Amino acid sequence: MPSRSTNIKGRKQQIAGTSVLKKEPRGERLRFAMSLTLSLQTTPNAPRSEIVGWLGDRLKVKVKAPAVEGKANAELLRFLAERFGVRPNAVTLVRGDTARLKTVRIEGVEAADLARVCPGAPS
Repeated sequence: MPSRSTNIKGRKQQIAGTSVLKKEPRGERLRFAMSLTLSLQTTPNAPRSEIVGWLGDRLKVKVKAPAVEGKANAELLRFLAERFGVRPNAVTLVRGDTARLKTVRIEGVEAADLARVCPGAPS
């Protein structure tokens, strides 16, 4: 019986007679089941990056980098990833690329982690 290969749901199978060999696709992504969306008020060009506290329902964050060519946004995302203990690519800027009021999504984090990183979170 001749061998043939088929592609089923991204998994390549080699079929030769009765034996089936499965190969996993390269670079298969891990999907996060939980995420946290935060509203932030940011202040660029601060002496150091830090979480100041809650300002109403927004988290106030000071960022060390200047607001030039996206440097403050990159520092904000790196800083939040470090504080929440996730990889840098798990933090994305949803809204507010050029504004001080921003919305970010942090994948792999839930509300209990927010209370650990920033006590006094509004309910």
